[in-house]
Amino acid sequence: MSLRSFFRQHAAESVVLIDIGSASISGAYARIDRAARPVLYYTARVPIRARSATTGAADMEHALSELATMLVIRGAPVMAHAVGKGTIDKVLVSIAAPWQETRTRTERVHRPTPFRFTRRLMEDMVKKITLPLPGYTQTNKMVVATLLNGYEVAEPFGKSAHTAEVIALSSSVVDAVAQTVTTIMRRTFHTDQVTLTAFVPVAYTVLRNLYPHEEDFLIMDVTGEATDLALIKQGLLVEVASVSSGLNTLRRAALAAGFSDSSSTESLRTVEEVALIDMEHNPKFTQRMRVARDEWIDKLSEAFQALTVKYALPRAIFLLAGEEALGFLKHVLDDESDLQRLWLSDDALPILALDPGQFARHVTYRDNARGDTFLSLLALYVAHCSYVTDTHT
Repeated sequence: MSLRSFFRQHAAESVVLIDIGSASISGAYARIDRAARPVLYYTARVPIRARSATTGAADMEHALSELATMLVIRGAPVMAHAVGKGTIDKVLVSIAAPWQETRTRTERVHRPTPFRFTRRLMEDMVKKITLPLPGYTQTNKMVVATLLNGYEVAEPFGKSAHTAEVIALSSSVVDAVAQTVTTIMRRTFHTDQVTLTAFVPVAYTVLRNLYPHEEDFLIMDVTGEATDLALIKQGLLVEVASVSSGLNTLRRAALAAGFSDSSSTESLRTVEEVALIDMEHNPKFTQRMRVARDEWIDKLSEAFQALTVKYALPRAIFLLAGEEALGFLKHVLDDESDLQRLWLSDDALPILALDPGQFARHVTYRDNARGDTFLSLLALYVAHCSYVTDTHT
């Protein structure tokens, strides 16, 4: 199901939101109404547990099935009591790395004499730079901006120019993962209205609208196995990068150093207390954690350096991670002088850690729903895109 048809909705609809990260999967029953802010009636989160003799994708699929069952058994009755029916109209699933890849590309046309920019020309330009990767299913294809003679033009069709540039984003999900996720959703919720999306376009669309005064910013999404970066300049998504290291790098180091708590939530909180605050508590533990931290920081620094080849780094960073990890990550980043130098500043990095409280004015959570940053972003994405599609239909 295409995103465009997904967002053609009635005045109010019941939607299941699913966020698949590389460490856990969360889901919600939500009511999306164009005349009011989104309401989440039930939320749940299931960790992706590593099992022997399986691939990461198989572990993820097992967790997704567990979450889907939980939503139907516990969430559907809550939804039925709240809105009069427990059935849903559609499902939106966001998928993060390592099962998806997002790219931004620019296509340029220059002619010595002025030419008229048409919809057909734009479609041809977009097609060249958004071809799906082999072995992947395309989930997102969007025009980020159109520039005529170097200037962004909101309504470019019919205008004349010597040079036209189109910046487009495309996201793709591994074929096998896309097929399995879609099958589980259709079987569980008895609907063909299932749409997959990557998380980067979700975060970009919502944060650009929530913080319109921030024209230049960086989104840093830290999940279990990866850290995704999205650079926005003058309101446009111009670059996307991914680092193959995340929170699980730090968790594995803690376990290797003898930390026995298997709870991901408690492990990061304890790691912060032991490895970053009480440095003398356990020298061996602290040393292993420093090595793991440095590995992640080094990869992050390389990604930032690659961005600085073309762009100045922005003065605002939106940090996205599980709520239990935000304090730990902000502590690490604030204490990292090598990253500060990339910003050509001795000041602390301009990091805004996004927690559920940041979305309290925009999303309503009922008694059976717990605040969740990623589900809030998904709900606001559906609400925004449904409104835009409706007003442009």
